Amino acid sequence: MTLEVIAEASPNGALRSFGAFVPSIDGEGRVAFQATRSDGATRVLFGDGSAIDTLACDGPHADHEVVSHPVITPRGIAWIGRRGTNDALLFHDGSRVEALVDNTYPGIDAIGPLGPTSDDRGTIAVRASWHGRPAVVVLRDGLVDVWTDGTLPRMAGLPLLSEGDLVVRADDVRGRNVVIRVRGREESVLLATGKQLASIGSFPCVDGARIACGVRRADGTEALVEVLPDPQHQHVILEAGADFSSLRGVLVAGEHTVFYATPHGGELAVYVLGREPKRIVGLGQKLDGSRVSDLALNPVSIHRAGWLAIRLALEDGRERIVRVALEPLER
Repeated sequence: MTLEVIAEASPNGALRSFGAFVPSIDGEGRVAFQATRSDGATRVLFGDGSAIDTLACDGPHADHEVVSHPVITPRGIAWIGRRGTNDALLFHDGSRVEALVDNTYPGIDAIGPLGPTSDDRGTIAVRASWHGRPAVVVLRDGLVDVWTDGTLPRMAGLPLLSEGDLVVRADDVRGRNVVIRVRGREESVLLATGKQLASIGSFPCVDGARIACGVRRADGTEALVEVLPDPQHQHVILEAGADFSSLRGVLVAGEHTVFYATPHGGELAVYVLGREPKRIVGLGQKLDGSRVSDLALNPVSIHRAGWLAIRLALEDGRERIVRVALEPLER
């Protein structure tokens, strides 16, 4: 598959780095990403493959550092900005930037870690600290809702939005890894470690009612599984074994299933699932005279329209934001 370069950074370039955050992508293939400029300032950039725009961030938020990935929503682009000890969920609607919520909001100590997510309705979710406890802030139709649960002392990955529900990966007071669905004020455990599962990957992904994640079973085997909540059941997407020694994670969007895994005798790489897994890019792969030394993507980096965005680092110090057009699934 073709890796289309959206932007490149280098130690002596106008753009120095894109790390350590992932790019996000929308249904038109437009990519939003964080960049550190040669003067040390951080900005959110937006590219469509032909041009790159820097989102203007002026007024009271001009000196906020970009400290998360941006996410493209139906109404604009959101990210976490920080100035000193002040965290703010910033939003660019195409003409101006505003703070949707910051840590002056009653009870919110900090916003983050990691970045925001969004759904097709424009709802935004982001992790936060609420009176010292991990929480999720959900912004829907201009209203701020804070969700927290005292039985979940730790959260992992991104808060995800699934057909109006919130899906959270957390650790509970019993020491279990859990995936929880929050519908209104009702919570249900969709997946939990126990007799059969030893661990659940930190970054589940959702697409509509589908919830996918990586798991390690009690016997040490690894698999990528999909949980369907209504009625609740699960099935295995892929097992480690014949082709892969380790399965790190999975992204689902429409008909597309992308996963990152380590083949036997090889290094970590990104694949798309079809009749046979097709490699997209991996560590050690040679690109334009250098080799890939790092790669990053997460659930905001894929869209059901068939787009994928990845951040790559090369051994010679260059970094790239690349876009991949995923091919229609072979039947």
